[in-house]
Amino acid sequence: MTLEEFAAEVSRESPNAFAIERGSHFDGYASACRDLGLELRRPDPKETGFYRGGRLIGEMRGMVPDLTSDEAVAICKDKTRALDLLKAAGVPTPQSRYFPPETGYDDAMRHWAEGQGDRLVVKPSDSYGGEGITVGVADAGAFRQAWDLARANLSDPSLPIILEERIDGLDVRAIIVEGRFVCAATRVQAHVVGDGRSTVAALVAAKNETRRRNPYHSNYALRVPAGQDDAIPAAGQVWLLTARANIHQGGEAVDVTDRLPPTLRAIAEQAAKAIPGLGVAGVDLIAEFEGGTGRVIELNTSCNFCVHTYPIHGTPRNPARAVLDCMVARANRGVLYRPRRSRGLVARLGRRMKRLFRRA
Repeated sequence: MTLEEFAAEVSRESPNAFAIERGSHFDGYASACRDLGLELRRPDPKETGFYRGGRLIGEMRGMVPDLTSDEAVAICKDKTRALDLLKAAGVPTPQSRYFPPETGYDDAMRHWAEGQGDRLVVKPSDSYGGEGITVGVADAGAFRQAWDLARANLSDPSLPIILEERIDGLDVRAIIVEGRFVCAATRVQAHVVGDGRSTVAALVAAKNETRRRNPYHSNYALRVPAGQDDAIPAAGQVWLLTARANIHQGGEAVDVTDRLPPTLRAIAEQAAKAIPGLGVAGVDLIAEFEGGTGRVIELNTSCNFCVHTYPIHGTPRNPARAVLDCMVARANRGVLYRPRRSRGLVARLGRRMKRLFRRA
């Protein structure tokens, strides 16, 4: 099934309705805490603790639960390290090559010119949320722009730029907790579906009204690409507004948990197990549902559960419940959880001192 066919299919379904106006990654944790009789405390915006009977049984830094180690976070942040481990474990991945940002441009340009052309994805090796990524490069000028964009989005200038084979299929994020598949959603590129009468601008305005009723997608309105305002898509035509599927860039989350073939679930589980200490992962795949084939393109340790809790279409899921179930099971085994870092007042004072020293 092509992206266009999938988008046309789900567009015929009524979008989900939710009782709240704004959604957060922590909503699922709050709901799971209520179900499990736990207390959630957030002494700091970047610190979350989970308590049972007044005793800490687990915590989260930012959006990373303590089931994931610091080393796993570092590996997944550097996509080259993660890709090398995935390949070593036999996980199917796109073909890729790495080039140093300071000296690798000429070699990278030759690689592009040797035949990959617009079948290449150019991206920084530590990008986040799709920033700095260019999908398809039509000519030498576009390659220069893609290279410069990727280089500008490297948080560490010593890390390489990746030239990766572009894979056709649906963009799927599977959540894996302690090696087990929990749920999955596909993220469809920003798009509208024509009716043969309305302009792209009118279709975008109508769809933004629908997105405003979703607690997560309401934060990211669709935009009309330059020069397309007055275009009139044919009835049933899927009109893509961007090549990127990230929600904050206009993408649309659709739950596919029950549609994901067992082979793809197994690939996602294999990918998470390939990274030591990766207890909770968002595994990004480009997948073909019909053949049950897919390749892993990225691993995420700070995956936003809103993609699954507040999909536009499909069954809402709560992967936070699986995370807390693991913490409860750990506590039931008699494991006394101890924080891995200073917390509360001490942590806040430390950050205050750092700010003061920077100003001095």
